[in-house]
Amino acid sequence: EEIILTRRTEGYWRIYLQNCTEKQSNQFSESVYELFSTLEQQKYIIPRYEYKIKNKAKFILDYLISEGKAELIAYHPIPKILSRNKKSRKYFMEYWQEYISPQSYIINTEEPEGEKILAKYYAKNPFQIQKHLKEMWK
Repeated sequence: EEIILTRRTEGYWRIYLQNCTEKQSNQFSESVYELFSTLEQQKYIIPRYEYKIKNKAKFILDYLISEGKAELIAYHPIPKILSRNKKSRKYFMEYWQEYISPQSYIINTEEPEGEKILAKYYAKNPFQIQKHLKEMWK
């Protein structure tokens, strides 16, 4: 299997799983859908941070001396299939930290920190994340 990510001319991204079974494709699609869903009753979520770069030279200097501060961009639900057990959540977090947001960590929404986040962002899209689902014909 191989994840393919391409940027479309309209500015959108396309993501899909290549060389996989229909079951794997369905699981992948469902996971991507869940990852970009609003916060509702998901048990585990993960924040995404990004650096805002206004002045490249200043950012590089700040980053090198560890003063660059990343801003919270969104909270993402961890897909069900990847949050079933501690080992799966650990792998998800490691890859998320490596490829998406190094400072992120898993938040359990049944604990005080997670309860506060859910109370604030329940069923809202405060970070203006847009998702478009399209079915492909076989």
